[in-house]
Amino acid sequence: MTQDKMLQQSDSSASFTSNFSEDTPRKVFVFRHAERVDGTFHSELSHWTDRAFGEDGKYKPFDLNMPQMLPKRHGGPKHSSMIHPSLN
Repeated sequence: MTQDKMLQQSDSSASFTSNFSEDTPRKVFVFRHAERVDGTFHSELSHWTDRAFGEDGKYKPFDLNMPQMLPKRHGGPKHSSMIHPSLN
């Protein structure tokens, strides 16, 4: 499907002009930047999981940039120490 056909089918009123034909090869560049929790909150005295998991094993972010939720791991909070989530 061409971009023109996609625009005709969409509900938006955006206009698009293309300098490319359908035969022109295209490239997609994907950039990602994220900081790992362990790198940002590294401390000689404690690990990030010591601050993020309470005695009951429940995750509670201690910084606004931390993910609001973490996926549940089979090994519990200690297993999460080996997995380093990215900051939001």
